Amino acid sequence: MPLVTGIPHLAQTRVAPGLAVTRRCRDHLLASQQMDGTWRFPISEVWDTGLMVRAFRGHPGFETGAPAGAMEFLVSAQNGDGGWSCTAPLDTDNDTTGNTLLALAGTPWIGRVSAAAAGYARAHQTPQGLWTTWQSSDDTPVPDVVAHMVAGVSAVALPGIDLGPAYRWLAELGAQGRRESDWYIPPAYSAAKMGPAVASPAARRAALVELLATQRAEGGWPRIPGEPYSSPTATGLALSALTAGGHIVPDTALEQAVRFLIDTQTHDGTWSDLPVMYGPRPFLTVTATHVHALPARGLRDALLPAQDGTGAGR
Repeated sequence: MPLVTGIPHLAQTRVAPGLAVTRRCRDHLLASQQMDGTWRFPISEVWDTGLMVRAFRGHPGFETGAPAGAMEFLVSAQNGDGGWSCTAPLDTDNDTTGNTLLALAGTPWIGRVSAAAAGYARAHQTPQGLWTTWQSSDDTPVPDVVAHMVAGVSAVALPGIDLGPAYRWLAELGAQGRRESDWYIPPAYSAAKMGPAVASPAARRAALVELLATQRAEGGWPRIPGEPYSSPTATGLALSALTAGGHIVPDTALEQAVRFLIDTQTHDGTWSDLPVMYGPRPFLTVTATHVHALPARGLRDALLPAQDGTGAGR
């Protein structure tokens, strides 16, 4: 991460500017600098590919050319322990593993990875039946990551994994009104990722009522409650949440949200947004692929609801 690398480089240049480690640190920062003079959050090619597949699955323009290459990449990205990491140099993480299982679910490729994935999921389930994000001993389970693993394991029917404790844990959090997420700041993220797979009907309805109450006049949703403008990413996530649970949602709310995303789409078919993802904390980052995939997924869920191959993870 350029930001993390820059901090020790600053210290090194003050106390040991001539050491080889300082020069290597500087050379790495210069090599990772973009043409416009800025730096980027690290590429998360496995996570991003899973998001894109889930966003566009079922659309004819996507199905004719993209899936085979994307699926082969996801299969090849499986680590030796059976899980997936957000980017190849890092250790396996459970959020990317769940997301990738959802991307591969219902496809011929899942058969090539499921046995190893089941072994990984069993080995890394905590004694309480949950999953942490990372493999570090001090990490603790968070709702959105547990929900991704539950949805992924369920979507591909991995054997020998008891999901009951995780379902109960997430349902209890939902009943308490705890709908925060660990990775993206819009409240709609937890509603889209947690609610459809695990919340009780009453908690699900309460979450949707709460979500509808925060829709802005122009049809979108804010990144952060009370922010005076709408976010395409938060709006896409809200559409995914509202269309997933089988509950009756006012057509006007959906139509206004779809119109907002159409009106804010740029000439090249993408969207722009303010930072919506945590990392490295306490900072926020914006990644173009995420800001494209999540609004597009919301549009697809609203306009093509019958074309989701798995029905999972919405």
